[in-house]
Amino acid sequence: MKLSIFKKIPWLFCGYIRSCSSTFSPRFLSTLPQVEDCLYRVHRYFLIRESQFFSTMFELPSGTAHTEGGFDQAAVVLPDVTCKEFECLLKFFYDSMHDSDADRITLAEWVDILSMSTRFICDKIRDHAIREIDQHRPRINPIEKIILGFRFHVPQWLLPSYVAICQRGHPLEVEEAHKLGLELSVQLASAREAIRLESSIRLAQRANGARSQAAVTTPSSERSAPWVGLTILDEPQPYDGSRVAEIIRSTFPQELLPQNA
Repeated sequence: MKLSIFKKIPWLFCGYIRSCSSTFSPRFLSTLPQVEDCLYRVHRYFLIRESQFFSTMFELPSGTAHTEGGFDQAAVVLPDVTCKEFECLLKFFYDSMHDSDADRITLAEWVDILSMSTRFICDKIRDHAIREIDQHRPRINPIEKIILGFRFHVPQWLLPSYVAICQRGHPLEVEEAHKLGLELSVQLASAREAIRLESSIRLAQRANGARSQAAVTTPSSERSAPWVGLTILDEPQPYDGSRVAEIIRSTFPQELLPQNA
């Protein structure tokens, strides 16, 4: 089916560069990716420079690469990509790549950029997205971070997120357990129980000691405020983080832990 819909993006510059030499002009020519039922006119240069996937596609011998994406009937179809995801990537290309104001892109948009950069092998953009998601404040919900870590192969997010869930005052919600799956939910519940049992034993030993006068802080039994969207407020860390991580390493199966955790 011939598509004539061109997505209108206010910050997207559409057109051709006329002053390029013949040596470089193919890299600057517009290409037509098809996402869902929309066609986009995008400068090929960005796709070739940033994506190993597109670089391989467009640098094929003449007669194939120059045809594909050159007109409506030969649009480059991007399966399993939404317009929302693709427009987030274009927003980064055209509006935010060299902008020091990271707030121009929202957390949800960085997640979409991470998704696109992972699938289309944009290594520098992927690293940038991982860094922005890590540094975002308020911080991303550790449940969501675990899910994203598995989905987009970011193993360094797993252990700190496990620790954050074990540190928080309230246990896993039913909805959260559904998201994480049975095995991981059980492992997290076991780790939380082990951490609290060990802490209770230590507190009892201190209370029985003749010289024990140190004030003890116990984790709050009250539930924290409901989480909104992707982020949560910072919570107290009542347990030693390194000990929590050690318990997680000793109780979790290897497939749920990052390498060299």
